[in-house]
Amino acid sequence: MIQLIFYYIFLEILVFILIKISKNRFQWIIDYSDQYPKIDNNKLLKFYKNSYDPDLGWIRKANTQGFEKTYSTQTNFFIDFDGSRKNNNNKNNNYQILSYGDSFAFCRQVNDNETWQYFLSALLNKNISNYGVGNYGIDQAFILSKRHNYKNKIIIYAFVPETILRIHSFWKHYLEYGNLLGFKPKFSIKDNKLILEKNPVIKNKDYLNYKDYLNDINKKDYFYSEKFL
Repeated sequence: MIQLIFYYIFLEILVFILIKISKNRFQWIIDYSDQYPKIDNNKLLKFYKNSYDPDLGWIRKANTQGFEKTYSTQTNFFIDFDGSRKNNNNKNNNYQILSYGDSFAFCRQVNDNETWQYFLSALLNKNISNYGVGNYGIDQAFILSKRHNYKNKIIIYAFVPETILRIHSFWKHYLEYGNLLGFKPKFSIKDNKLILEKNPVIKNKDYLNYKDYLNDINKKDYFYSEKFL
């Protein structure tokens, strides 16, 4: 009996150590500490400066640039004055086709002259925007498109399964663990109508006090009960 108790204690300690080691390398392992994770203030300030948007949660800021490193190379991107990705095939800023979506629409890990919008604009001889934003749901893409004057325009919503899943999220952390700053709006359906539920965390100080909003978020975020718990 004593040997069995020591055996279970040993297993418990071993599992505890393995989880702690694995959490640093694999974001999909969570424990109780992930229920109320601490938000790094330096990351928050950087996010607030470079990405924050009160309605959408985050966005590509106008007149910015960035790069991404892959296993073998580095790719670069430039964001134009209107928040769209630079496309040298566009002859002016009068877009005839506007595209929205997540990183697949944005075309991560390729250069500006390698996106599908770049090639399509050359093929059709039309001006095509790229308003894709990483980690967006279709809900955010739709809200962003409503900001723009798209009368008599062709709208493309590009999406993959993850883009659809995200429409159920208020806090991306519950779906994609570790995405602590990913607070966003979502839609609900009432009487066959889309009802916008606004981003619950909209100010800098609110991110540090996000626990104050969790009771309401947890009731409405599908992935809190169906995945995170």
